[in-house]
Amino acid sequence: RRRAAAWCGGSCCFLVAVGLAGWFAFVHYLTGLAIKRMLIIEEDTTRRFCRSDLDMSNITRNLWWPGCKFGAADDQCSQPCYSAKLIAEMDAFNKAHPGKLVSYPSRARPGYETVLLTGWWLPATRAPSAAAAGAPTPRV
Repeated sequence: RRRAAAWCGGSCCFLVAVGLAGWFAFVHYLTGLAIKRMLIIEEDTTRRFCRSDLDMSNITRNLWWPGCKFGAADDQCSQPCYSAKLIAEMDAFNKAHPGKLVSYPSRARPGYETVLLTGWWLPATRAPSAAAAGAPTPRV
């Protein structure tokens, strides 16, 4: 009986130790993956969309959509998270409401260089019911 109890106790301790080791290895793997894919910034990927031919009329089709390849979003790769119809609607909206590039200086602060920043100014639109009610245009 003592041998059986000792064997059972040893086996349980071994299984717990293996389980904990597996858990820590899994967490270590996921942490490394998250750091590599989300925190480490690679210069070539930061400039991927810094092209002069991109504007609001074609930006929607030149983005990476989760589950799909760049520029190739359809219902086969987007479902069940979102519909390819959403992308088409965004594309139509952006073509109907083009933004424009605007430039402005960064805040002046002692010890920091003031640089010229450029970004997209996007017009805010109101829903017809909000416009009829006199509601203000949304601001971000």
